[in-house]
Formats: sequence, structure tokens, C-alpha cells
Amino acid sequence: MSPVDQELAERLAQLGPEEKRALLEYMRTLGTQRPRATPGASLLRFVGSIPKKDLQQIREAIEQDLRRVDANEW
Repeated sequence: MSPVDQELAERLAQLGPEEKRALLEYMRTLGTQRPRATPGASLLRFVGSIPKKDLQQIREAIEQDLRRVDANEW
């Protein structure tokens, strides 16, 4: 048994019946849920909605921040 399997078994043994039932319900959903995404075609209506001046400011801000590292940020 792998270390992950062993820890899962140990933690499962500590759960009560209701917690086990809730966990089982959650586990059944794993791998079956797909993220909801917006099709690209439906976003086309927003093309050109941001003024070019604003886009240039955004681009400049990104370029400046990409060159700066803040070691204390995290």
C-alpha cells in the first residue's frame, strides 16, 4: 500500500458514519465535474470595448511589473 493509500485509510478509520457518507458523496463527484467555460465566440462582442489608451497603460504596467521581483510579497 502506498503512503497516500495508507494515510487515506487511517483518516477514513477516524471518521464517523455521517462524515464517511459525506466523503463518499464528494468522491463520487471527483473526475465527473467539468469546469464551466464561456465559449470564445460569445466573447467576441467585447472586442474593441477597451479604449486603446487604456490597453497601452495596461501593457506598460504589465511590462514594468514583470521586471520587478518583490521577495516579501509571498
